Amino acid sequence: MRSSTPLRPDRPASPSGRTVPPLRFLPGPRPRRIAHRGLALDGAENTMRAFEDAVIAGADMLETDTRATSDGLALAFHDEDLRRVADDPRRIDRLSTVDARQVRLAGDEPLATLEEVLGTFTDLPVNIDVKSPSAIEPAVAAIARTGSAGRICLAGFDDAVTALAVRRVREVTGVAPVRSPSRRAIALFLGLVASEAPHAVVRRLLAPYAALQVPRAYRGIPVVTPRTVAAAHRAGCEVHVWTIDEIPAMEELLVMGVDGIISNRVDRLGHLLDGPREQNRHAGR
Repeated sequence: MRSSTPLRPDRPASPSGRTVPPLRFLPGPRPRRIAHRGLALDGAENTMRAFEDAVIAGADMLETDTRATSDGLALAFHDEDLRRVADDPRRIDRLSTVDARQVRLAGDEPLATLEEVLGTFTDLPVNIDVKSPSAIEPAVAAIARTGSAGRICLAGFDDAVTALAVRRVREVTGVAPVRSPSRRAIALFLGLVASEAPHAVVRRLLAPYAALQVPRAYRGIPVVTPRTVAAAHRAGCEVHVWTIDEIPAMEELLVMGVDGIISNRVDRLGHLLDGPREQNRHAGR
C-alpha cells in the first residue's frame, strides 16, 4: 500500500486553512501520479510496455493521446507523423490499420491502440488528449466498447475538438466524461485570478471542467502559483501540472498543493512520494 507524504494533504485547504469544496474530478488518491505517455526511457512512448512499466513504477493514472488511421482505428499516439519516434515520415492519418500494425518503436514495440490501453488498465483513470477532429469518432467507439466513459478525462488544445468529443461520448454511452479546459479558458482563468475577479465569476468559468491541466509556466509567465491553485480549488477543479520530470520541481508543486503531476518520470515521482526524504534527493539520477 502506498504511504502518504507530508508534502501534500489528501484534501486541499485554502491559504486561510478552510477546507475547500469537494472537487469534481475522478475518484482516486491524491496527489495523482500521472504517467505521461507511460514510462518510456528508451523512447517507446505510448506503447503497452510503456504503460505497463508506468504502473509497475506506481502510476495511478495514465495520460495518452489519440489519433486515427485512415480507416478509423484510434491509436494511442501523439505526433502527426512517425518521424520523431520511428524515423518514418508517414502521417498517422494516412496509414491503414495494416500499416499501423507493422510499425515498431524502440526496436520491437508495436503501436498501442486506444482500445488496448482502456481495455487493459481497467482500474485506472486515463487522460486522453484528442489530437484531431478525425480521431473523435474512433476514440468514442473505443471508449464505448471498453465501457470506460466514467473513468476518462478528455483534454486537448482545441476546445471545439474536446467539446465535440465530450458530447459524442455522452450521446453514445449515456455518460458525460470529465474534461479539462483548453487554452482559451485557461487564459481567461489566469486573467480573472490576476485581476482578483470575484470567486463566483471564476466558478462560472470553470464549471464545465473537473481539472485544470496546465504547464508550470508559459513563455516565462508563471501559471501554477499558490493563488491559481487556491482559485481552482475554490471552483471545484483539481490542478494537474505537466510535464514535470525533476524532483525539485515536483517538491515545489506538491508543497503548493497541486493534485497531480503529469510526468515522463513517474518512477521519480514514486520515489518522492514513497521513499525517505533523503533518498528522494538522489532518486532517478
